[in-house]
Amino acid sequence: MSQCNFDKSWAGKCTNEAPCAEHKDLLCVSCSSPATHACGETGVGVCNEPLCDNCEHATTETGTNGLGFSDSPPEGWKFHVKKGEQKYQPWYEREGAFGGKKEDKLAAVNS
Repeated sequence: MSQCNFDKSWAGKCTNEAPCAEHKDLLCVSCSSPATHACGETGVGVCNEPLCDNCEHATTETGTNGLGFSDSPPEGWKFHVKKGEQKYQPWYEREGAFGGKKEDKLAAVNS
């Protein structure tokens, strides 16, 4: 038999035989497609919501993932969205993050 391919965030792949009773009927919380992994975004804890490969954790207006002590997400905010539908950039990709321009940081990382 083959092994379940569900990726458990921060814990690795599921080691159960496929079809795995724990993951075979699990659906993405964003779009209801079959889930392939647990969301690995962290804050106070790990998000761990089931996601498909086409969805990701959303970013709040302040650039965080909404999982912190002091940064509660706005009312009605969706924690997960389809990839490419992010409304806000993460704080670390914004102009001035880390005290410089985004292009300067990328150049330093890529050199």
